[in-house]
Amino acid sequence: MSFFSLLIHHESFSTPIKAILIPKSPTVLGFIAYFISTSSLYFSPLIRSQYAARNPVSPEPTVRANDVAFAAHAVLLSFFTWTMFWKWAWGFEQGGSGRVPRVILGIAAGCMIGVLWVMGLVWTKGRDGGRDPTSWAWIDVVCTSILDNPSNTTNYLPLPTPRSTQPVTSN
Repeated sequence: MSFFSLLIHHESFSTPIKAILIPKSPTVLGFIAYFISTSSLYFSPLIRSQYAARNPVSPEPTVRANDVAFAAHAVLLSFFTWTMFWKWAWGFEQGGSGRVPRVILGIAAGCMIGVLWVMGLVWTKGRDGGRDPTSWAWIDVVCTSILDNPSNTTNYLPLPTPRSTQPVTSN
């Protein structure tokens, strides 16, 4: 779904569609994870050297400046769209509680715990403070942050479909 059409759609109504709140919440965290991983692969000499050591056939990461720009853009726009569910910020009326479901919060927390777990492994079991790519290394944290993020995890959840409040008319 395009960010811009979603923003235009929300602007044309006085209330955001509540069904979008469920997938939007993990999307913000997912794009933050994507931004961190692409930035690390693009800017960090340590991560780039660990990538090269683990991928000798193709030692240069395929991340380019446009990937980092897209990730930053995606974080900003998904966060901006997510704020449309904050009544105090926009004044939109919303149906229901306007809260993120506990299942989504649990998945997000589990994904963050997974990344913290891998960071702990790097600190405790990694050689040379996580700099040695033949052991637990910081590139493992980068890879975990993108693979184990709430956006990817929730892609396979069945989501409720919004019910129309418009009466069905026949022609």
